[in-house]
Amino acid sequence: RAARHAARGAAALTAAGWVHRNINPGCVLFDAAGRARLGDFYFARPAAPGPSAEATALGEPDEPGDLAYRAPECLLGDPPTPAADVYGLGATLYEALAGRPAVDPGGLPSEVTARALARPPRGPRERAPSVPAAVDALVCRAMARDPADRFATPAEFERAVAALAGAAAAC
Repeated sequence: RAARHAARGAAALTAAGWVHRNINPGCVLFDAAGRARLGDFYFARPAAPGPSAEATALGEPDEPGDLAYRAPECLLGDPPTPAADVYGLGATLYEALAGRPAVDPGGLPSEVTARALARPPRGPRERAPSVPAAVDALVCRAMARDPADRFATPAEFERAVAALAGAAAAC
């Protein structure tokens, strides 16, 4: 449920023409009813190429956000897209399931980046065998190295999570 709610927030941001650029566990907040909400929009920028007025006024950070949750293409300097936000959602779900991040966030930024780019992360099921295979596959797809292999948008990811939840409820 929390993954669906966070993805719904990212989907609303995408629908408004923005990219969050820093989805990580610290950005998932819970309201009084226990619903997950996506927050921390400090690094959010318009999805259209080119600097926004705010980015120009504030300066563009060299390494925005938590590197352990950044999509590989962004670590290599490509501009973030909605698929990069999907990677952050997948990496956040990975940590919720496995109990630790897919990429060790410790050390210098260059070390975290090198670890993140060294090899694709193992599925959460390898660290937490109780994770169902279908959930493991969903997280692995969300965290695919190539953005073309990921869910294209947070809305697509949210629909996949909802379908998986519906299938589990039917069992």
